[in-house]
Amino acid sequence: EKYFYDNGKDKVFFETEKGFTIQAGSFNDKETAIEKSKSLTDKKVENVRIEELEKDNTTFFRVRIGTFASLEDAKNYSEKF
Repeated sequence: EKYFYDNGKDKVFFETEKGFTIQAGSFNDKETAIEKSKSLTDKKVENVRIEELEKDNTTFFRVRIGTFASLEDAKNYSEKF
């Protein structure tokens, strides 16, 4: 996956085989990821999901949002939160 940082903001955008997605956080602790996910859902952010990634014997829980046709679409949606 290719990734793009939004300078000055805490969001990272990833290009996947299905399009672009927003990563709102990555945590070693599943409970923290669930809390972040719930706080986004409470803000009416749609299509929030938690994806697990195993890297260097560590599990990361990535909070991701949506699938977008372009990086620009993802950035525009991210302005909601």
